[in-house]
Amino acid sequence: MPILFENTRVDGTTGTIGFLRFLEEEHESGIRAALFAVSALDVPLEFCFTRADLDNSVLWKKGEARRVATASLIRSLFRAANRIPDVILGLDEEIPPLVFSEDIRVDFPVCRVSTDPAPRRGVSEEIEKLGPSLFLIWSTPPPAEGSVARRLLNVLAERPNLLETFDRVAAGIAEAYEGR
Repeated sequence: MPILFENTRVDGTTGTIGFLRFLEEEHESGIRAALFAVSALDVPLEFCFTRADLDNSVLWKKGEARRVATASLIRSLFRAANRIPDVILGLDEEIPPLVFSEDIRVDFPVCRVSTDPAPRRGVSEEIEKLGPSLFLIWSTPPPAEGSVARRLLNVLAERPNLLETFDRVAAGIAEAYEGR
């Protein structure tokens, strides 16, 4: 006879959330990056990582070399990923606003996360408040109510520390490059 139970961890929300991180190496010689995909229940599903040299030549406009390197890293991570997340989040201070408006176009929701109530943003980007102190800067149209991406964001909004996942990605990058 089976034992009756109720699974309290399943709330009916499915889908995949992607987290992008970009960490500059010492002496600004390069950038390490990762795409970390988790389920709605925060179960790790996939971790892709890569790096790129950062050209700091005086011939570049301020910030352009980093923007080009960031866009290149994102392209590499997207090619390496085995799944398309329903929504992707990156940190505002790590992803220049023009990356997803001029360098890369995607067909799924992408936003940058900021704790600044007046974050830097591109002309076409929308800002949405998520929880008491987080702001989403949408590079794509925000997900519609009832969509998988919106349900995932609602789950994230209930977590006590959404930014903790970004810390886990940074730890994953450090571990991936340990000893290299």
